[in-house]
Amino acid sequence: MTTWYDVFLVCPKCEKAFKGTSIGSCGYAGKDSDFYPQYWGANPLPHFVKVCPSCNYADLPNKFKQGTPGQDAPREKNLPCWRRYELVAETHRQQGASTFSLAQTLHRAAWGARAVDGDKAKEQEFLQQACELFEQALREDGVPTEPDDLRPIITYLVGELYRRTGDRETALKRFAKVPPMLKGVEKLDWLQKLVESQTALTQESPSEKSTKG
Repeated sequence: MTTWYDVFLVCPKCEKAFKGTSIGSCGYAGKDSDFYPQYWGANPLPHFVKVCPSCNYADLPNKFKQGTPGQDAPREKNLPCWRRYELVAETHRQQGASTFSLAQTLHRAAWGARAVDGDKAKEQEFLQQACELFEQALREDGVPTEPDDLRPIITYLVGELYRRTGDRETALKRFAKVPPMLKGVEKLDWLQKLVESQTALTQESPSEKSTKG
């Protein structure tokens, strides 16, 4: 169950105070095949980032200063969830964030479009952007390998994002790269099973999928 409370913050860019919502607790029962957490109760995703209502500066909550509670402080704008994460990506891009970090943020924008806003077009747009950046990060050795090697997981994820955006052929090629990366890595047995299930799903014809409802 999701709980939240009001917080008072000061924007590091324009230095104006505003009122926002902070998550007290949340939980989820499972994940989508692209790792979106299936939250219990109200969806906390929009509130994991903060957007200044005065200048639209957006970032993680810990990047804002703590403000003093006051009745006159405006509240954050009621923006679509995808837009909140798009603004964070713009902030981080200006700050020189890594390709991998930008991909993660835009992937969350796609989650927001899907699970909060119900905007299929925006979900597809951000899935494609995230996919391209994850691919770039893999090519440039920009995917973290410490403390855990995330390359097999991100390679699978790229395949899944291709599948979700309709490129089944490329999805299958990316899925096929994962099993050789998992040899001797027992803690990623779950990923092997996921690759197998999504490969099978991708290989089905559209008509077969529709009959399974």
